[in-house]
Amino acid sequence: MSDQYRFSFGPWNISSGADPFGPPSRKEVAMAEKFKLYRELGFEGIQLHDDDAVTLADLEKAYADLAAQDVSMVVVDYAHLIDVPGSDLYEKSRKVAMKIKGLSKRYRVVTVAASQLTRRRGAARPGDDAPKDRSPQLEDIAEGSPWERTASQVLLIDHTKTRYIPATRTRVMTLVCPKNRHSERGWKLEIAWDLDTMIMTEQ
Repeated sequence: MSDQYRFSFGPWNISSGADPFGPPSRKEVAMAEKFKLYRELGFEGIQLHDDDAVTLADLEKAYADLAAQDVSMVVVDYAHLIDVPGSDLYEKSRKVAMKIKGLSKRYRVVTVAASQLTRRRGAARPGDDAPKDRSPQLEDIAEGSPWERTASQVLLIDHTKTRYIPATRTRVMTLVCPKNRHSERGWKLEIAWDLDTMIMTEQ
C-alpha cells in the first residue's frame, strides 16, 4: 500500500485528551511532540488548520518545529485568516506572503500557498477582445493578490479545459504555469483525479 498511497497527518488527530462531556483523561500533547510522532507512524505530510498558526510569530514557530522534523513541504491554505495588525487587506496579505517566503528560504522548506481567482472564471475585462471563456492568465490575479507577485512559481487551473470521464469517475484538470522565476514558463500539465481513490496522476 505504501507504494500507491501517501498519507498526511493532522495534529488534531491526537486529541487534547478531553471532550465536552467529561473530565480530561490525560494531559494535552504539545504540538512539537505530535510532529515527532507523525514520521514514526508512517505519515509523509502534516496538515495545519488556520487556527494552528494564528499570528506571524506562531507561524514562524510552526515552521521551525516542522523544519526540525525534516519536513520538506508546507501547504498553506486560508492564509488570509492569519492575524496581522491593520485594516488594509492587500497590505496584510503582502506581509503574510513576504513572511512565508522568508521562512521558506530560512528553513529550506518548499511552501505551496493556495489561492483563488478574484474575478469570474475566465472573464474578460471590460473592453477586452478576449472571449469570456478564455483560459486564466496571470494578469487576472496579479492585481488582486500579492501572493502571485511574491511567488517564485504560479500554477493555475484552466477550468475551460476541465472535463469529467463518467466511465472511470475521473476528473481531468489542466495546470498552466504563467510564472516561473527559476526555469521555463508557459508549460501545461494534465492531472487525472480519481474521485473514488482521491489519487491524482499525471496524464
